[in-house]
Amino acid sequence: MKINQIIVAGTLLVSVTSFAQKDELKALKKIYDRDTPSAEDVITYKANLNKLEPIATEEADKVYFNYYKAVLPEVELASLGTATPPKPEQLAKLFSPNAISDLATAYANTLDFEKKSGKKIFTSDINEDVAVLKPILFQVVVSLDGQKKYKEVSQIFYSMYQFDKKDTENLYYAASYATNAEDYTKALEYYNELKNINYTGEGTSYIAKSKATGQDESFKTKEERDKLVTIGTHTNPREEKIPSKKGEIYKNIALILVQQGKVEEAKTAISDARK
Repeated sequence: MKINQIIVAGTLLVSVTSFAQKDELKALKKIYDRDTPSAEDVITYKANLNKLEPIATEEADKVYFNYYKAVLPEVELASLGTATPPKPEQLAKLFSPNAISDLATAYANTLDFEKKSGKKIFTSDINEDVAVLKPILFQVVVSLDGQKKYKEVSQIFYSMYQFDKKDTENLYYAASYATNAEDYTKALEYYNELKNINYTGEGTSYIAKSKATGQDESFKTKEERDKLVTIGTHTNPREEKIPSKKGEIYKNIALILVQQGKVEEAKTAISDARK
């Protein structure tokens, strides 16, 4: 084959590959945009992911391949429809700790890429999905907590913190559950991160009694609680101060360091805890 023929053939191959990538991405986007994809759509979605993976070589293709792959649990959840709410075990199967971690990573990478490129294709979707996913993932957490799968709960809370780093309480729960799971390496990592961001946990808990259960329920905002009191589902509104958790965090850092045999570091942590 002459050199110019090789060049032409190579150009044609690159062109075909480029069109293939566009076709796969278009097919994925089409299913992704459906409110209620069918079971057949889910099969097609997975097939297109498999086709796209080996040919996604450009940065944009890699970012969006990883995004489409990570949101597969969301596509599968949407395919179940809204007629019957999914059971906790179904949610736990779709949103495993690793799947949630992959989702958090894909969200962050996609947001960073779209900020850099200036083309915000999924930025709005991600911000909306985070708000929708929080109560869903909390159901998964409750299910796993009931099974005493504390390591998995810790992993999910940390991923939820990655979704929204303003919600620092999730990082605190990640550290606490890692401690309960005796995963001291992760617990120390999370406690140190809490220390570095100067987390205190101080605040106000807005409480009201549910008429349905007769139990007190806590709300993050006064507006949220007052709305339920106004419509009559809750009574006896009141407020309680949440004390600082800073001393507890430093103490736990010290205890973990002692457990790891890092005595000098533990002494420093104990001194900080006393302060």
